Amino acid sequence: MFLQQMAKLMGLSLAEMSKLSFKAESRADISNTCAVFAESEVISHVHREPPTPKEEIIAGIYFSVVSRIMSLCKRLGVEKDVAVVGGVALSSGLVSILEEGLGFGVLVPDVPQRVAALGAAIIARENMEKGVL
Repeated sequence: MFLQQMAKLMGLSLAEMSKLSFKAESRADISNTCAVFAESEVISHVHREPPTPKEEIIAGIYFSVVSRIMSLCKRLGVEKDVAVVGGVALSSGLVSILEEGLGFGVLVPDVPQRVAALGAAIIARENMEKGVL
């Protein structure tokens, strides 16, 4: 949802955001502590004179998200075999920054947004078999 909101704020689709992120020469500084602060910073970058280039804002947004993910990975001790699932996995720019942060490639399913639905279906079936539902 955060990435969708940022795309809307910048007047871009998620696909356009991902494509533009690869053109960034640097990354705008975007907060990773709070979505409201991040949105405020993006608005500030857009309305500066001269405005921060969109690709640098997008790279900053992705880096902000990835830095949160990286702190979780470090806490868990993730080393290899990481899969990125859900709609965020469709943002190849974000996935690229994540791979850079991890220092290795990640796995992205062909249709990553189906993974949660499949997991929910499996859990529902198991619960039905146990008579829990």
